[in-house]
Amino acid sequence: MLQEMWRMDIPVTKPMVLDLKFMVRKEVIQQEAWSTPYHGFRNFSSSELKAVTNNFSNQQVIGKGGSAIVYKGVLRNGAEVLCVDDSQDENVVRYAEVFSVLCEHENIVRFLGYCHEVKIQMVPVEGKCVAAERRHMLVVEEYMPNGTLSEVVDGSSQQLDWSTVFRIIRGIAEGVAYIHTKGAVHLDLKPANILLDSDMNPKICDFERSKILNQNDEEVADERVTKEFAGTLGYLPPEYMADGIYSFKHDVFSFGILLLHTINKSGLLQDSTDWIGRALEGQDDVDGLLGSSSRDESELKEIKRCMDIGLQCSAKERADRPTMWDVVDMLDGKEQPRKTPMRNKASSFKKKARA
Repeated sequence: MLQEMWRMDIPVTKPMVLDLKFMVRKEVIQQEAWSTPYHGFRNFSSSELKAVTNNFSNQQVIGKGGSAIVYKGVLRNGAEVLCVDDSQDENVVRYAEVFSVLCEHENIVRFLGYCHEVKIQMVPVEGKCVAAERRHMLVVEEYMPNGTLSEVVDGSSQQLDWSTVFRIIRGIAEGVAYIHTKGAVHLDLKPANILLDSDMNPKICDFERSKILNQNDEEVADERVTKEFAGTLGYLPPEYMADGIYSFKHDVFSFGILLLHTINKSGLLQDSTDWIGRALEGQDDVDGLLGSSSRDESELKEIKRCMDIGLQCSAKERADRPTMWDVVDMLDGKEQPRKTPMRNKASSFKKKARA
């Protein structure tokens, strides 16, 4: 790389040479560190992704969030893809780490590859040429034509019948259960991170905050602590909010809130006001929300069961939350949801001072 820069015939001062050597060595170290997690995935060049997104045109932008911009693109073979341009190295690394342990699953978005390029370019600064890094950090995923679950439950997309809503809920549950069997935890489950394919099958996406625990999801004691606070308020469990504790039960809590909001916003209840907060505190009886309806009795029972499952998943105490495979069995009627303890009871959970 240094030889290429000398061929540019640009005057360079001695201190600048030292800086360049450091930057080149830094790049080599980064490439060595990144080679293992990306094994088996396609390495797209930045020029390839510029071509499929019309040079990252604003017309190709279909979403933004956090540090990422999401572009729609079309590969040479005609396949439609999402290109997630993320300026943070660690977010792209987490995708690779998680998908290195995940195989293809019908309820998880397909990770098609990545782009990781760090180039050193000469740029003019105050009359001098200075070496600067130009980073291309992108994740490439399959494109889902029906958008996100968030668009459905917020009413900006089509309204769904209950059988479709239930199939989406169950698919999400099975996808999260599969993620847990691989020792990973998603850490940002919410309707905006559920994509819907052409048949309205759900696909879990956005793994930039995910981590690998490699532990048994049956035990509440399997936990880690982080000082990194990230996620979406309303979907974060109390132990994470207070002490930064995360475990498989973190996803269970988030799934419970997702399930309750999906039912609440899908036009399935007579009272669409915010009953969730009252129900979580044990102050509202979900039976009364169904009332008389044109739905048949079996469908009403299924909706009620899902509401009870959502409340159990979002229990304040981790020990009161089921595992995700328990959730799948409850959705299938193989197990019955337990009565959720009152959340306004005294909790054994105590907030600790963060280091």
